[in-house]
Amino acid sequence: MIQTLTHPTHDDLVRCATTIDLSDPLLMRVRRHLEVDRCETCGTTVHGLLSRSVRAIHRSPLLRRWIRPLHARSRTGTRVGAAADYQLVCSVGPFALDVLVRDCETERELRFVGQVTHAGRIHEPVAELALHLIGIPAAPADDTATDQFGEFALSSARDGIYGLRLGAGLDAPCVMVWEGWEA
Repeated sequence: MIQTLTHPTHDDLVRCATTIDLSDPLLMRVRRHLEVDRCETCGTTVHGLLSRSVRAIHRSPLLRRWIRPLHARSRTGTRVGAAADYQLVCSVGPFALDVLVRDCETERELRFVGQVTHAGRIHEPVAELALHLIGIPAAPADDTATDQFGEFALSSARDGIYGLRLGAGLDAPCVMVWEGWEA
């Protein structure tokens, strides 16, 4: 049986982005549509709803499952001489994640480079772990896996909200790696 892609209505997207109950099955269908089908049209609509404020991003039921590391508000987390770089280090279940987000203005993209190691054993890399960059609006379809050293590199458009899913499947842990320019 061939399954056709059905787009949620604008009202469904608004509900899922702002007020829907977490147990509503519509929320899972819209998440799958955005994260697996990577519908750019629906992702652009959701981005328009959420990008107005960081608070909207934090309160959105669509992004509720994303792990939000604490932000260091000073210049901590920024590499010397490159104020646009942002570094994120956190534990995610059995993993430790270290990500550097580099703003490449001339190429109009963000680059995400980093390493995944075993939590509590930072000198033991996690090799061949599937990684999925989730974007609102839709991220490019160039998912990757960690190499033998647990390292990875991904890139995406500069404007968006991005999460990095560590592992396969919608239930794998996902870390918010970029909330936008106002965060």
